[in-house]
Parts: sequence; C-alpha cells; structure tokens
Amino acid sequence: MEIRHLRYFVAVAEQMSISRAAERLHTAQPSLGRQIRQLEGMLNTPLLRRNRHRWELTEAGAVLLVEARRILADIDGAALKVQQVGNEESGRIVAAFSPGASSAVLSRLLPLLHSRHPAMQIELRSLYSVEQVAAIRARTITVGFLRGPVEDPDIASELIRRDRMVVLIPARHPLARLKSIPVENLAQVPLILPRAFRGDMQALSARTGAEFKLGLESDNVLATLSAVGAGLGFSLLPDHYRQILPSRVVARPLALAPELTVDFVVAYRLGEPRPALAQFLAVVHDCFRKRRR
Repeated sequence: MEIRHLRYFVAVAEQMSISRAAERLHTAQPSLGRQIRQLEGMLNTPLLRRNRHRWELTEAGAVLLVEARRILADIDGAALKVQQVGNEESGRIVAAFSPGASSAVLSRLLPLLHSRHPAMQIELRSLYSVEQVAAIRARTITVGFLRGPVEDPDIASELIRRDRMVVLIPARHPLARLKSIPVENLAQVPLILPRAFRGDMQALSARTGAEFKLGLESDNVLATLSAVGAGLGFSLLPDHYRQILPSRVVARPLALAPELTVDFVVAYRLGEPRPALAQFLAVVHDCFRKRRR
C-alpha cells in the first residue's frame, strides 16, 4: 500500500463519485478506478459498494476513511515541519514586532541585514508581546522583538534597547507648551491607558503619589494615539512611538528623575541552533549594541 492509494481512496470517499474524485485529483477515471480496486485487493476486502446511482462506503471503508485521514494529516504535518526547518536553515527568518514598534527596529536593522546577507529571506509579522511568546514556543515565528522581560524557561531574550517613557498630549493642550511635564500636572488630565502599559502607570503612581483620572482604556497603541489626537486625554508610551505620532499629538519628557524606562528585547527559542538564526542575531547585536544603556 502506498500513500497515493490512501489519497485516492479519501478523494473518492469524500466525493462519493469516481468522476468528481478524478477531477479533484486531475487524473483519469479508469486509472482512479484501478487504484481503488488495487487497494481493495491489497486489503482483501471491499471498501465501496454501488447503490443504484451512487457509491457508498462499506463498514471496512468507513474505518479506513478515518484512519487514512489521520495518516495523511500526520504525513502532511511532518512534511510542513520539515519544510519550516529547511526554510530556516536555508536562510528564512520569520520575525515578529509589537504593533507600532517595528519602525524603531526595522529602519536600523533591515538595511544592515540586506548588506550582509542579501539572500536571507525575511517575513515580518505584527504580534503583541504575549502572542509573540506563544508563537516562538509554537515555532510559527523564528524571533520576536517585544517588551521584556520574557519569563519563559524555553525562550532566550537579549536586551536591544531601553527607551524612556514620554507623555503623549494633544498638540493644542496647554501642557504641550512645556519642555517637560511634571507628573502632578497630569493628574488633572484624563488618562488614555493602553492595557499593555497599565503596570507602568501603576508604578508611576506608586513612585510619585500621583492619582490619575482614567479616561478610557485601549487594547492597542494605534487606538491610543487616535484618542489622544482627538483631545480625549494624555497617554504614557515608550519614546520610539514618537516616529508614528499623528500631527495632532506631541511627545514630551516627564519631569522626573530618574527617568521611567521600558526594556525591549529580541527573543528566540532555546536549543535550536540554525545558521540563519545565528546570522540574524549577529546582525541584531551589531545593530543595537550602541543603543543599550
């Protein structure tokens, strides 16, 4: 019995028609019929029976359909995993970035990657930090650029940049005229809170004693920027988001010492040495070594 026999049988069983199955498989009806008869001969039992104008499965055929689907799914899954590994070994990297944060990394990293490894294939995806950790574990991405720390024993992470947190305020707000904004002044302005940075606001409140008025929460940075631009309040985000600010939003540093900062890391799965990944990380190290503080 060969894999093709199982594929042919599943097609006929699902179509319940030799002609439709032949069209699906792009083969001739007589040839397909011979393959099914060969399979029945190998198993020494009928798998299909003709009932008036249609085919139907015998009890043995119904059992084989379940097992054949499982076997083919296992074979296809194994082939996909081998292809994924082969792609990575041959120079393919799937890299994920937190939404809105990619510009801070890509503008520096991609030109250097292209100059050193012009044949390397890069696929970019946009995922939140939690999604990136899950994708690294599932091997659907090779590396992630996300907020640290990453607390997972199977994933390595390395600091690439440390950004200060800055105040994002509507351009026409009186506080936008200041070079830096005291924390106590923000207590009078509604807070637009991205859920990913709730802990940072709690830390700031605990550190300074300031109590902030929650205006609204958002589940992503772009929605936060839109809300600030609409004049609904202020937000606090890492400085690299300055590169994607709408025209109605300005960024100002906090009048706070020491500065409130957030770490960004490159993360990848431990114990999987692959040439393309090692080459990629070497470029990342060179690209961001001077950015670490």
